[in-house]
Amino acid sequence: MARATPWRQSCPPAVRSLQQLAVHSPLFLLRQSGPTAYIVQESDSKPVQVRLGDPHFCSCKDHQKTRELCLHICWVLLKKLQLKPFNALSYQLGLVPREMAALLEPPRSERRVARKPTRAPTESQITVSRRPVQPEDICPICLLSFRDSKLPVVHCRHSCGNAVHTRCMLQVARHQLDCQDVSSHRLLTCPLCRGPFCRGTELAEAAKRRVALPLARTRGLSPVTSHDVTCVFCRAHPIVGNLYRCLQCPQVLMCAQCVSCPEYTELHSNHGYAVKKERWQTVRAAHCAPSRTVKPRVSSKQAEAEANNP
Repeated sequence: MARATPWRQSCPPAVRSLQQLAVHSPLFLLRQSGPTAYIVQESDSKPVQVRLGDPHFCSCKDHQKTRELCLHICWVLLKKLQLKPFNALSYQLGLVPREMAALLEPPRSERRVARKPTRAPTESQITVSRRPVQPEDICPICLLSFRDSKLPVVHCRHSCGNAVHTRCMLQVARHQLDCQDVSSHRLLTCPLCRGPFCRGTELAEAAKRRVALPLARTRGLSPVTSHDVTCVFCRAHPIVGNLYRCLQCPQVLMCAQCVSCPEYTELHSNHGYAVKKERWQTVRAAHCAPSRTVKPRVSSKQAEAEANNP
């Protein structure tokens, strides 16, 4: 099939810089009208229409002026379709139907059974609880990972139960209601299942509460910190957990088990110690015992010599 736009052998430098900017830009996918039609909005700009094809189209001023790839088209290709920047399809001016079909076809492991259309919830219908968030899940609007972002979330209460960022759903609600005030009793449409999400008043209340996602469950427990030093008492290497150091004797490094051992309490009890929990932290004073006179440690041979020579 003949192409309407010429094939590019390499990525232009201007497009490469736009791709780097698109990966880190806070854009929102307000609506997907079809397989290749999207409505995208920047944080403080008006929504624009993006249509992928041969050639690509965007209603923003930059694309209308130069007919070159813009920030919105690059964002859809890299974030929504998950193309890699080194992929040749990511910097072409257009894609033929065969290439678009290969991009839009999901992998076999991610194919889902089609859902039946969901009716509007009644007053007696029970709301759906939030589905557990997996570490690889992303927000369907900003396409950012829940694990990397620490933003409050709200979930689809009447259909699928999937979670989205609260700030992203507010942008979608303003677009669906065509007003800045989302405090309306109208039902919002879920960006994932296209079913009823929640009412505008419920979303406004959730935005005030700012419910955060329990990311500790999705991230898992962090590994215990280990320090590449040797304990002077038990000779353990490396020291796992907190690292302790005598304030008066910097060469005395010990583990948590040896802080209360007789060797340390007898010789360094009046020195105090500092603790270091992470590798990047500086050693901070954690305990300073009151100064007191400590008897010097005498070996058995010295004791016998003193007894024989009074």
